[in-house]
Amino acid sequence: MSEDDKSNLSPGSTIDGEMTVAGETTFEDRLTVTGKVVVTGAGTLRIIGKKKKPPRGPPPGAVNHFRANDRALFPRMSELIAQGSSVTGAANLLVAEGIVAGLNRKPDSKARRLARLYEKER
Repeated sequence: MSEDDKSNLSPGSTIDGEMTVAGETTFEDRLTVTGKVVVTGAGTLRIIGKKKKPPRGPPPGAVNHFRANDRALFPRMSELIAQGSSVTGAANLLVAEGIVAGLNRKPDSKARRLARLYEKER
């Protein structure tokens, strides 16, 4: 492999066989390049892999803006359940009354959130 070939390696390129750089064996068999390959001034190859970025924002479930408001509705949910409603049915009734807080425009999203929290904590 010539010096020009070494500098033209790109992500996804493969090197077959054995390659020597500056008199030293650096790769044997087959190497798949997954990052950027840089030929340094000393004639050695340096593979720089792609760094995985950490996820942005808080972890899922860490922010629950309406948990306190939903918990305040638990006594009313218990009353509705005692009258024969299911947990989901009680949550849907409270949403229909307009007393469940939330930014969602879909009423079933609010009811689902309230019912899940009720089942989880009761």
